[in-house]
Amino acid sequence: MKRLIVLVLLFLFSCAGETSKLEKRDGIYFLKLEGSHYEIGYQHATEFRTGVLYVGRFFRRILPDEFLNLLKESGFIKRLEDNFPEELRDEARGMADGLNGELFNYEALIIASYGYYFVDNFFYNQQLPMCSGFVAFGPATTDGILINARNMDWMQMDILLKYPTVILYRPEGKNAFISIGYPSMIGVISGMNEKGIAVSLLASSSTDCTWDGTDITLILRLVMENADTIDEAEEMITSARIASGCNILLSSGFEKTGSVVEVSASRSAIRKPENSVLLVANHYLSENMKETQAGWEGELEWSLYRFSALQKLLEENYGKIDFDAARRIMETYPVGNTFTVHQIIYIPEKLKLLVKMKGASEKYVEFKVK
Repeated sequence: MKRLIVLVLLFLFSCAGETSKLEKRDGIYFLKLEGSHYEIGYQHATEFRTGVLYVGRFFRRILPDEFLNLLKESGFIKRLEDNFPEELRDEARGMADGLNGELFNYEALIIASYGYYFVDNFFYNQQLPMCSGFVAFGPATTDGILINARNMDWMQMDILLKYPTVILYRPEGKNAFISIGYPSMIGVISGMNEKGIAVSLLASSSTDCTWDGTDITLILRLVMENADTIDEAEEMITSARIASGCNILLSSGFEKTGSVVEVSASRSAIRKPENSVLLVANHYLSENMKETQAGWEGELEWSLYRFSALQKLLEENYGKIDFDAARRIMETYPVGNTFTVHQIIYIPEKLKLLVKMKGASEKYVEFKVK
């Protein structure tokens, strides 16, 4: 009889482990989603309903029903939808269905997924996202392993910090990947897939933007799902018609290389590592991209200041960069500052990343793609 009870309990615990999609690790919400894009959207809404509705309440204060209906009747939402990847539209439908249309209906989710575009083009005269990052490998690191670190700095994101979120996606027939952000996100601002490809979005305001483009976060979502190499990731970004300007920090752990893709609606340039190191902030370095540089007063100077400080820290630590050194570098002012929303250290050869998120604890929490 005792043996039977033990077997039943083991069965129940194993089932609970398989079906539990949301847990909390040191203040970070960890959500696991799998299946078709529609199923992923539906699970996102039903398994993390509280977090998604929290973001929805904030968003719908900005976009009340009368304004949403006006955008729909004018054809504006259709214009965004036409540039929205089809499979991700299915995910938006799944999320809306999972919420039964409460706060976030399908049209509201389409607009919310263009969040980066709206911030970049309507609020760039205020405090934009302000980020820093680097890739180091080979002789720059202690054991030759590739290390990719990034800070996401955005003072206006505080409203979303109640639910610091990491999501593990297992989309049907595509790469599994991890995304770091907040509930309700369909796009990706920071992530790494099972092929060791890591992506980080850093703002770089540009006058070259368009309504008839795709939000960069949605392109990065497709990169996570489909790119097996850094060349494929670069091609997916540079061949897309992106709505607005930005820098993308890429790394490939198994290929041991990285790149920065500087992009706007009609232009792009790729920077490669020098002496096994590559760094990036919120401004363009390529000449053809500099011509389009925009931003609020003082943005470029602040970005150049952080870039210079990061460059000096990497030079001082060259050949000694490991996790601890990367952590110290990214936490040193002005690279680390009061605007930092999350800090990530990717170690893609081991398919793991370590995250510290504002709104959670002061600890770095480890997550693995597999």
